[in-house]
Amino acid sequence: MINDKTLVHFLYWGLFNVMGICLAKLCLLSIPAKPNTSFSKYFMLTSTSSGDRFMISHRNKTNREAYQDISYLFVLSLLHFCFSNLTERFNFNDLTTLYYTIPFFLTIPIMGILGEFKGLQSSISCHSITTWSKCSYITYISSGVCLLANFIANLYYAHTSHHYLYAYATPFMLGLYYLVNYLLYFRQDPQTTLHLHHWWIGNITAFYSQYPYVTGNIMFMILYGICIQGIITHGADSIFLDTSSTDTNLINKENQDKLESLDINC
Repeated sequence: MINDKTLVHFLYWGLFNVMGICLAKLCLLSIPAKPNTSFSKYFMLTSTSSGDRFMISHRNKTNREAYQDISYLFVLSLLHFCFSNLTERFNFNDLTTLYYTIPFFLTIPIMGILGEFKGLQSSISCHSITTWSKCSYITYISSGVCLLANFIANLYYAHTSHHYLYAYATPFMLGLYYLVNYLLYFRQDPQTTLHLHHWWIGNITAFYSQYPYVTGNIMFMILYGICIQGIITHGADSIFLDTSSTDTNLINKENQDKLESLDINC
């Protein structure tokens, strides 16, 4: 039987997720922007009938797709509530816990804005590495270093707290899960490529930010914010991407067109 305290914490966590979803949707609204300014020099603008506007690139989802993404996000939030030790790391009845929500709510709009920075119109996939700009290489390498440092800190805490099974079994089981799925369903398909969506990276690495220190809590909030922003903006797509699909080809063409139209040396 779930006690009342756990239920209250879960309701707080649910409200927190709803606020994140609303903020991610709010960030999809476009705002007027003037061309030939310092802002337009570094960020992509979209031409509309009412003039140039700044908007975060996103998928125009059907109601069914939006519902599926929200449902999937609910499952992920439940998994994090159960397995990311949220009730032990965050005291939902303590107002000081609200400070940890600041990096979460900042991450959502920042991730969207960064996606419109000229030179970052690329993706982390096997077929697109050769088209990365200098900005993309710098961004992905620096982000990878930060995530690696976060993972090492998590392993260190797991060792000092003698959680050896958690430290080694969970990454192994996660890798085994995707390997088995690839061998069963995608190995024989020449059109399948590995595409690491930022929602997936944020979700997975958030599970490995469980060391109960200020840095661990902040990293969890940042990574979970990346997860929510990615799902609401682009959807919870599989990391095994079909390169022959219409949606994929359109996205690749849009990104390539944006890269070719850059007026700065990235």
